[in-house]
Amino acid sequence: MQLSEEMQRERKRFEQNEKIHRLSTIDKNCWEYIFDIITTKGTAKQHFCDLTGLGEEVYRKAEKHKDNDPTVRTIVAIACGLSLDIETVEKMLKLAGRDFKDNQEDRALKFCITGLSGHPISDCNDFLESLGYETLGTKQRL
Repeated sequence: MQLSEEMQRERKRFEQNEKIHRLSTIDKNCWEYIFDIITTKGTAKQHFCDLTGLGEEVYRKAEKHKDNDPTVRTIVAIACGLSLDIETVEKMLKLAGRDFKDNQEDRALKFCITGLSGHPISDCNDFLESLGYETLGTKQRL
């Protein structure tokens, strides 16, 4: 069966996410897991920063496996920028000792991951801003 170019891209994204699902989280902190994901995706530092809207200091925290855990918004920015699925995000949140709250803002953040998957971080930020929420990326506190 011949897939369209768009479906070939989606299949590649699915296959990358399957590789990520096979990554172990045993004895890892959230930053170690994030860096494993970055490595699996083959994402260079500058490309990571461009995709996620986060600064180089966030990349360095992952690279150096810092002990302090990322915020929910940092995790969502990484998830949106790297087109990660919700299961991967839930693993990241668990490792960071965080979770989504049952409120509209966190549902909007979750929608950025599930409903806007594959869209650039700027689209996610436009969506969040339209609802009156802080955008993802460098404006946020880590």
